[in-house]
Amino acid sequence: MIPTTARLAHAYKPLIKFVGNKESLIQIMKSHNYEEVKPHPCTMNNILPGSKDCLSVTDILSKQLPFKVVPYVNKNVASQLANKGKYDFAPRGLKPGELESVFQLPKRYQYKPIDELEIDTINGGGAL
Repeated sequence: MIPTTARLAHAYKPLIKFVGNKESLIQIMKSHNYEEVKPHPCTMNNILPGSKDCLSVTDILSKQLPFKVVPYVNKNVASQLANKGKYDFAPRGLKPGELESVFQLPKRYQYKPIDELEIDTINGGGAL
């Protein structure tokens, strides 16, 4: 008999397979001069990361004020809502292509009626 732990024990195999080897990746990186620090294409005046002109994150965050949530109240709308209910529904005419009811849809989009056998099946928990 083989013990369960010995049968389930195996070496880890990663699920991701990379094409090529590590040496070829290093050669590609060296051919593109990835070791050289370059400015980002969107920077102004070609500022390099870590230079004296570049601001650090701690400097930016120290000058930033804390975020405060202030509720917005429109005085014109507030006075109108005080006179009426919370929501004001105004009747409007139907636009072309709009329907008043689901029953005005074509037959293929309407709900199919449920027969008594299906109602009994649902109420019985799905068992016939």
